[in-house]
Amino acid sequence: MAYLRSSLLVRFGIVFALGALAACGSVSSPTSLPQQITASSSSTQSATTSTTAAVTFPAVTAAGISATAQFPAASVATTVTETASSSPPTGVPALSVARTSGARAVLESTPTAILYLGYTTTTPVSFLGTLAVTFTLPSITAGASYYLAIYDQRTSVWTVPAAGPATISGTNLSFPLTNNGTTTTITPSAPLYVALYSVTASASPSPSPSPSPSPSPSVGPVVATPTSLTFASNASATQTFAVSESGYTGTFSAISSTPAVATVAAGSTAGTFSVTPLESGTTTITVTGASGVTAATVSVSVGAPITVSSLLLGEH
Repeated sequence: MAYLRSSLLVRFGIVFALGALAACGSVSSPTSLPQQITASSSSTQSATTSTTAAVTFPAVTAAGISATAQFPAASVATTVTETASSSPPTGVPALSVARTSGARAVLESTPTAILYLGYTTTTPVSFLGTLAVTFTLPSITAGASYYLAIYDQRTSVWTVPAAGPATISGTNLSFPLTNNGTTTTITPSAPLYVALYSVTASASPSPSPSPSPSPSPSVGPVVATPTSLTFASNASATQTFAVSESGYTGTFSAISSTPAVATVAAGSTAGTFSVTPLESGTTTITVTGASGVTAATVSVSVGAPITVSSLLLGEH
């Protein structure tokens, strides 16, 4: 009986000791997991755009990759918030599963998304061309080329490529400011989303014979008709103007210097633009033609809104 009591005491002591160690955290839980390397990460910075000069954002970092963006001179000075993320922003499809359009040579291989950049604002802002971005990666993949894609919220399509290939220096990738004649607009309801991606060179197919180049026709100046628009108030109906350029059959882009006063959008027919008044003031619409080199301007004036008090005063 003495031996039995001793054995029971020893067993109870072992169980008690193991329980105390587990409570103090000295024994690892069998359900603990290693760090998930696929977990997404993000960071956010803000900067104020300028109407006279390019503005450089503070660096943002996600998944060990840093990005420094530069906005060209914009239509209005306003705060833009930049977010870097290793996963697609909410409501935006991943680049690898989105429909793509662009140069065939770039799409020979499946694009591999590396980092997503999002730009939001509380005030509409526009600028000509594309922004400049410099990325610093932990390492560069041998044989890979790097590009930027831009998500078009109107069509829910990634434009691939929107810029590139990047200039590679060590582990740095550089995309310069580019005025390609297009207008980039960011609004509270339509943020700008950019993705950095890579493609790895594969065996190139036999190149198609290149057609003999034909001489480029000379183009004339951009002509806007009329060159000025006047609205009695912000309640006035939308007005349109037409643009043309001899020797040029491509598309035109337009940007309002003060979109808070009046906005501009492509008209229902080619070569026309619609202007919508928003508040009293003046703004200038710049229309760009061939290769973003030639331009014309249309001055817009919006009168003060008509109120009941002003109507009563007018009767006296």
